[in-house]
Amino acid sequence: MKKPESKIEEIQQLLCRKSKTKQQVYEITNEVFIQLKEVMHGMAEKFGPAISDEAPNVEVKYSEHGNFEAHLKFSGDTIVVMMHTNVFDFDNNHHVGKTKYVHPGL
Repeated sequence: MKKPESKIEEIQQLLCRKSKTKQQVYEITNEVFIQLKEVMHGMAEKFGPAISDEAPNVEVKYSEHGNFEAHLKFSGDTIVVMMHTNVFDFDNNHHVGKTKYVHPGL
């Protein structure tokens, strides 16, 4: 990217770079979320019939609630997964970048 000649160009470049990053994060997150929903659905299909044979009152059910939420129900318990795609950028010196949550190997 060329060096901006004005503040307007600088803002345009910044918006372009951040938008591109956000789109990349969305695409990757969406692909992984689709895979997770497929696994959850497969679990319901596999375990549902086997469990209902032994315990007819136990319900195993998969359901989707829009593009960004899925539920896997085992009798009275429900696992809810939601896709969230906000992107946060912290300065390299920010304390959040030094936590085990961000870098589990610390």
